[in-house]
Amino acid sequence: MINFAEYFEEEANNINWSDIEKTLINYILEEIANNTDRINGKLEPTDTTQTIVKKALKSFYSSNQYKKSLLKLALNIEKKGAETIEEYKKSGIRINEPIKLAIDEHLSSLNESGLNERFNQPLRKIIYENLRRGIGQKGLELSLKDYLKSDTTGFSRYGKNMAIQGASAYSNVIDQTIVTKYKDEIKGFNIVGTLIENSSPQCKLHVQLGRKLSIETIQKEVLPTAIENGFKGSKEDVYNLPTMLWHYGCRHRFVPVISEIGLK
Repeated sequence: MINFAEYFEEEANNINWSDIEKTLINYILEEIANNTDRINGKLEPTDTTQTIVKKALKSFYSSNQYKKSLLKLALNIEKKGAETIEEYKKSGIRINEPIKLAIDEHLSSLNESGLNERFNQPLRKIIYENLRRGIGQKGLELSLKDYLKSDTTGFSRYGKNMAIQGASAYSNVIDQTIVTKYKDEIKGFNIVGTLIENSSPQCKLHVQLGRKLSIETIQKEVLPTAIENGFKGSKEDVYNLPTMLWHYGCRHRFVPVISEIGLK
């Protein structure tokens, strides 16, 4: 099965983030022009200033850049999720309507996921703080560009993280929903994804022992190492690996296995 995190990281890296940043800045500047006054070269708030970000984002969501990039990513997440469900059906797991509803519910959090409150609020703060300082149009434009292009706070970093985290969370919900519904039939987990230099000891051990491990082997061989390295769970929590993961920031996927064939 696909490792959503790795797949969508590659997808996100192919996006022209520079064009997206320019489009968003232009929409914001347009709304600033329409919703502020200019007194002696300085910007002054009006009664509609608080709507600047909301209106700018509404326009951005309708832009070709958004539809070709972030919206496309969200739709691709849904597509890959549907493919995963079909793979589960082939393996003998029954996907009934309640399970499908539980899985699809997560998609609601991905709607217009290019920008949510975690990104909207900092934009508002930049605009309002600059207006309070009595800055001019050019100064505010430079502040916005610096923020959106920053390596630590910029739109590119935000968008990539959104794609990776959103996709991973969606696949995790699918896997965990299956485990919760068919816990008595789950024989083990298959860890999906590559190892990197700073992979955790528990992830390395899981792969070393064999990607497809039985619940018993995971509890006996991997869990002690995981607990020593930050895993906040017990034997029973092994069944929550799809959402708990082996550690914070873990980029692996834990696919439930219902057949004992190939398990170690």
